[in-house]
Amino acid sequence: MDLPSISDINTMKRDDLRGVLIDIIKKRNNADTPGDSLKNTLHVILCEIKACNEETKALKEEIATLKLSNEALCKELSELKCVSSSAPTSASKDSTPSVKFADVVKQSVRSVFHDDKSKNEIIMSKVKEGENDQQYVTNVCKIIHFEGQPTDVVRLGRKKDGHSRPLRVTFSSPFDARVFRARFVEHRKADENADDTKGVH
Repeated sequence: MDLPSISDINTMKRDDLRGVLIDIIKKRNNADTPGDSLKNTLHVILCEIKACNEETKALKEEIATLKLSNEALCKELSELKCVSSSAPTSASKDSTPSVKFADVVKQSVRSVFHDDKSKNEIIMSKVKEGENDQQYVTNVCKIIHFEGQPTDVVRLGRKKDGHSRPLRVTFSSPFDARVFRARFVEHRKADENADDTKGVH
């Protein structure tokens, strides 16, 4: 029996998931499947469910963050509309407030966009200089079973002898960055002596 993938679990209802587990148990009862094999199968499914729960939690946090950003932007626009409506209406003075209003709106949108972009990033420390940084991060993704890939990997600061500059890793969305960080922390907790991953902030 093929195990459901994370994407399958994401769309699977509770009753359907229960049915998959029941089918596995029936197969165990009707066939000569070793007990350890069944245990391993159930363990894999539980790990998939745990990963799904982590991604769902990260998605909920991201939705909450987007709501706050949207509320802040709406509040700024509302205040700017009040200022605009109270401005002089004569033809000679009408053009100046309009330009200022457009500039402030553009600046507000740019500020929100910059804040959102920074949420797509994580910082990795203690990664040796001279390594293929892109390949290093790709290997870390495989080790922690993270299916996404970074969109950009760059060193921060000036290069110094005997000093490893931190890596800034950018993902396509804050959701991916949160899931990567959660998987990384989980991996470190499982094996605190692991040398295949460094610090992540």
